Amino acid sequence: MRHELGPGAVRAGRDIKAPVSTHVSGLPADAAAAAGAGSVTARDINAPVTVSIQYGSFARLDDAFVDPAPLVDALDLARFTGRAWLVEQVDDALAHQDKGYVLILSEAGIGKTSLAAHLATNRGWPQHFTALDGGRNPEIARKNLAAQLVRQWHLEDQLCRPGELLPENADRPDWLLKVLRAAAARRDREAPSTPLVLVVDGLDEAEPPASASDTGVPLGLPRPQHLPRGVHILATSRFGTSLSALRGRTDVLEIQVDGAENRRDLLAYLTLRVGEPGTALREAVHARGTPPDLFAAELAERCAGVWMYAQYVLDEIAQGTRSPDEVGRLPDGLAGYYEEQISRWRSDPDWDGVGEPVLALLAAVQAPAAPDVLAELAGTDRRATGRWLDRVFRPFLRHEDGGDAGPDDGLYAIRHQSLRDLFASKPGRRDAGMRRELRAALRTAHRRVTEWLVPSDGDWSRLDGYAPYWLPLHAARAGRLEELVLTPGFLLAVDPPSLLRHRSDLTTATGRRALGAYELALHAWRQEPETERRLWWLHVHARKNRCAELAEACTAGQSWPWRLRAAWWSGVSHRVLTTHAPRHVCTVRVGGGPPLLAVGGIDGTVMLWDPGSGDLLGVLAGPEDDQDVPPIDRPSRWVNSVCTLRTGDGRTLLAVGREDGSVPIWDPSTGELSGALSTGDDDPVTDVCAMPGPGGHDLLVTANRSGSVRWWDPATGRQAGALPAPLQGISLRVCAVPGPGGHTVLATVDHTGLRLWKPGRSRPVSTMAGGLMTTLCAVPDGHGRTLLAIGPYEGPVQLLDPVTGEQVGRPLTESADKATALCAVPGPEGRSLVAVGSDDGTIRLRDTATGEPWGPALTGNTSEVTSLCAVSSGDGGVQLASVEMGGLSGSGTVRLWDLSSDNLADPPSEGHSGWVRALCSVPAVEGRTLVASGGHDASIRLWDPATGEQVRDWLDIPRADRQRADWPRSNWTMAVCAVTGIDGHPMIVSAHGDKHVRRWDPVTGNQIGPAVTARWRPLSAMCVVPGVAGRTLLATSDRGMWVQLWDAQTGEPLGEPLAGEHGGAERHAVCAVPDVDGRALVAVITGKTSVQLYDPQARRQVGRRMRPRSEFDRNWVETLCALPGVNGRTLLATGGRDGLVWLWDPVTCEPVGEPLHAHNWVTGMCALPGPDGPRLVTIGRDGLLRLWDPATREPLCEPLSGHEDTWVSAVCTVPDVGGRTLIATAGRDRVVLLWEPADTT
Repeated sequence: MRHELGPGAVRAGRDIKAPVSTHVSGLPADAAAAAGAGSVTARDINAPVTVSIQYGSFARLDDAFVDPAPLVDALDLARFTGRAWLVEQVDDALAHQDKGYVLILSEAGIGKTSLAAHLATNRGWPQHFTALDGGRNPEIARKNLAAQLVRQWHLEDQLCRPGELLPENADRPDWLLKVLRAAAARRDREAPSTPLVLVVDGLDEAEPPASASDTGVPLGLPRPQHLPRGVHILATSRFGTSLSALRGRTDVLEIQVDGAENRRDLLAYLTLRVGEPGTALREAVHARGTPPDLFAAELAERCAGVWMYAQYVLDEIAQGTRSPDEVGRLPDGLAGYYEEQISRWRSDPDWDGVGEPVLALLAAVQAPAAPDVLAELAGTDRRATGRWLDRVFRPFLRHEDGGDAGPDDGLYAIRHQSLRDLFASKPGRRDAGMRRELRAALRTAHRRVTEWLVPSDGDWSRLDGYAPYWLPLHAARAGRLEELVLTPGFLLAVDPPSLLRHRSDLTTATGRRALGAYELALHAWRQEPETERRLWWLHVHARKNRCAELAEACTAGQSWPWRLRAAWWSGVSHRVLTTHAPRHVCTVRVGGGPPLLAVGGIDGTVMLWDPGSGDLLGVLAGPEDDQDVPPIDRPSRWVNSVCTLRTGDGRTLLAVGREDGSVPIWDPSTGELSGALSTGDDDPVTDVCAMPGPGGHDLLVTANRSGSVRWWDPATGRQAGALPAPLQGISLRVCAVPGPGGHTVLATVDHTGLRLWKPGRSRPVSTMAGGLMTTLCAVPDGHGRTLLAIGPYEGPVQLLDPVTGEQVGRPLTESADKATALCAVPGPEGRSLVAVGSDDGTIRLRDTATGEPWGPALTGNTSEVTSLCAVSSGDGGVQLASVEMGGLSGSGTVRLWDLSSDNLADPPSEGHSGWVRALCSVPAVEGRTLVASGGHDASIRLWDPATGEQVRDWLDIPRADRQRADWPRSNWTMAVCAVTGIDGHPMIVSAHGDKHVRRWDPVTGNQIGPAVTARWRPLSAMCVVPGVAGRTLLATSDRGMWVQLWDAQTGEPLGEPLAGEHGGAERHAVCAVPDVDGRALVAVITGKTSVQLYDPQARRQVGRRMRPRSEFDRNWVETLCALPGVNGRTLLATGGRDGLVWLWDPVTCEPVGEPLHAHNWVTGMCALPGPDGPRLVTIGRDGLLRLWDPATREPLCEPLSGHEDTWVSAVCTVPDVGGRTLIATAGRDRVVLLWEPADTT
């Protein structure tokens, strides 16, 4: 906003709410100088003046520079020696790159920083060193580099605000990238032959960036593929640092400590140092009569290429604390040198009380620390601590200026990683217990740091800076991680990747369950980042993952009106990666780095995910893939298959088979389109795979819905061949495997079976299996063979040898399991596993050698698994990525499953394996009230709400015969009710999609009598109708036109069905309406859009139809509920697909007031007893549970969420002890949630 001030106008200071910077232009030179001193008067101004007022807080360009002079002086670059071989390699790498990184790796102390400073100083390259004060901070680093580029390429006017002020977003990674683009553009115009190189030293020492600034590269630097052309970053790091984002366009150069070049350079440096006249070092060596060349050679040999070791010894000799004669007796290796030093320090009387705890703390902490902090943590005297830091340990430490506090109060850190490694190393036989003592001291240091970082007042919201990233490490090393993962504040405050990498440090089932709940909650946290909502979802998932301790801890101090007492779920803990409409997944390695996940979606794009951090790294999309246009509004380009291709120059490409017949080919390292094939307009590509081709590169094989199978040269886009006969059907799959004679053959599956083809032949090599096949994959068996796993539409998964054509081993699955996705998984100890995804969402792992299951089934998907792939993790473990249709978003979900043995050692609970459609409470079962649940998995399960445990094995519903060949089994449980049997004991009655009504004994679990068959269509709803001529009846509604009355005790139908105009809806609700003019009625949905009352005793309709008003053309009524006792009368509630709930007077059949705007689609309702009348509970397809006062038609609390899937389909009330009432809900996510009011007194 621009403000214009008129003559004499004055604005008060209260109008300014932020720091203000001013820039004055138009002054004479002498006046401008005076302006800087604040002494300009009116007589000094003889020209027009412009005053720019910048609202906000801005840094000046000059203030962003980090002066490298202190480090350059300390490195003594005048003595820089050698490294000509490495400089030549750097120049060669820069010359052949069009853009990217040159990464120099070595052990610490080998001279990387000196090399970086030498190149930056001599060549004038912008540089940043993490060893400088503040240099480890990502924001400081990026601003420093950007400021140098702006100044070097004169971009002040283009990129800075007036007065050379940096913009407000200058601390963000995208601003550095913007500066790089501007610098590259000016370089191209003014000096096109000039290399644009940034030097960044010490990536391994960088602090973690804020989550919003994390590019995957330390310090939040740009990824190589995002750099402008002609821009390079020369970076250094120690071995072992995770640099997975530096894939592709990265040349890695290594300095091997024992390499001949490194040793030669070290000898040259030592010779130079010893031969310098007038130095204390030369005088000490000369005084002993040792020839300088001999001394340098002997020291170089003892140091074995470790420059730091040599520097330590040179400093000691120069200071007179070590004789040159002792060089030949130096310990072997740097570790031996450290042990020698520590042996000396242990003789000091203050070692145990001051020296050892302080040094152990320096080894434990992951950032420089101030003396005061170290003294406080160690419980030592500040002065004594300073003596050890400044005198005894100083040669082994790195010292940073402490800023305003002055150099005496600076920051200290271990100078060399090998000293830190010594503390963590295993005790040896000859170290006199020293390493055992150091390990114990390190553990104590971690415990002290953990205690210091954990907030004493329990306020975890103040955890920032260092703590969120490193507290998990300290807690794990201190043995306190098991305790902290049960603390909600800790889980909310720490960085997720920093915590999840310590999964293996948890040894108890409780700790692993808590971490599993945390991992499950991460997806919901992305959707609802507010602290209270994150805490709520952690509570939900702790219940689901059976971690009661964490679930209870989440409720402390919360004012939630309702919370979860229990959650009954059969899933295995996992991580949801995305719900953005995925279709297919595969792994891709870029530049030899760890694998990424490539996820193809229904919008035609491919998302690249880091499976380690769970971060989205990029989206591969062409100009026609407009992501702002819903997929339904554009030509169908959804991805059916993704595969990787090797190129002749060693790159890896991604080929994507799409529904519109196109096959874009992407370079994932650059994000650019490498090529595209058109296999035929409107001929969907059903599968793609790579086939070895000539010259070491792959050909691309495509299968189309029309049945054609062709292979292409991706470099030219030309067709290279095709199968002579088309495949048949719509489920067409293809893969390339070694065949007879070592030749590559193509395996295809279609509606006729599995066939092998040799490219160029007119007929298949063999037909290995007949019948309808749906999926296949290649499986290395661990013994040099590649087998084929095939999944028939009906029948077990089999392994076949494509060379012999024979079946290998026993079938991998039962014949009842329908395999929808297969993939090979590397198992432990060289095992070969096959992951089998099924149409019910379950994933099972099988050992190919034995055919036996490996570990428990992976449950947690809610619909058909369409794609699987194995992902190797950085620690040597394996994760499994799965794609399901539907899922949490209704359009698909990608999940990651950790296959480590520890994670699978705790089997899941016995929850439902299918959609839960029915709930009811079962009173008086051996003195307790139970909850019965049923659904699509052919079972009824009983739960104890008091303990939260399953009561007994489930009630197994007999399998129903198929309705027809392509129809799923129809024995779904659609409704359950509790009644009293003939003997006065409780009984459960269930209605099923196979047209049967069954009765059950909840104590024994046995079925009572034979199932009774309904006359017409599958049953969809049932209710208890009490008080009809002195007995209790049941009323059922089917998917056709009939309402049937049943004797609840005998299970026999009573008379002919009551006819109605139901119109064939999927599920018609039926509801008992008590006390309507002294009689019980039955309400039934008729004609989809209206409700009719029936008198079950007179067997006739009562009153006229009740038709809710709606803005929808055809608003189907979905659910009914009776509310007795609302202001002295019974009301009937109806809920529809328009989200409205209407209240009706069943006497007049007129609506009572305006409707409740409850959900986007109402799916269920029940009455909740209240102190002054019933409450109405509603559920919907928005995943919410809501409570209403029907008398006032007002909500009683905020909507309650707990189901991750949006479709909540069942709800009932459950009487509890003390007169309270609980609520049970269930849905498509296969979870039963038990809710209790927060007031538990």
